[in-house]
Amino acid sequence: MSTYLIDMDGVICTKGHGGKYTLAQPNQDVIEKINRLHNYKHKIIIFTARLSAKLGMAGELDLSRHGELDHEVHENIVRLTKMQLEEWGVKYDDINWVKPESNFIVDDKAMTPEQFLSSE
Repeated sequence: MSTYLIDMDGVICTKGHGGKYTLAQPNQDVIEKINRLHNYKHKIIIFTARLSAKLGMAGELDLSRHGELDHEVHENIVRLTKMQLEEWGVKYDDINWVKPESNFIVDDKAMTPEQFLSSE
């Protein structure tokens, strides 16, 4: 079976306006595809930059003096993300909270959400 690494914001759900994750809406077509793959025993790993304080989200996140996420804020983001995945019915095996800071990801195995939906 294959392993799928699937981005949270902009793929599984919309990007919340202004980086506000509570406003994110599920992408039902993508979620249905993820769940089909999971049912066929493919490994699904969600990855997200929600815990990154360097991506212009400081308006929603409280930063400590050292430029790192406050522990309470960290826990709230983790709790919200897991709650959203559960409420939206997303089947997954793991969440990778570390996504390198970048403007673009260039990878020979990458696909857009549209390519993902049309793949077999």
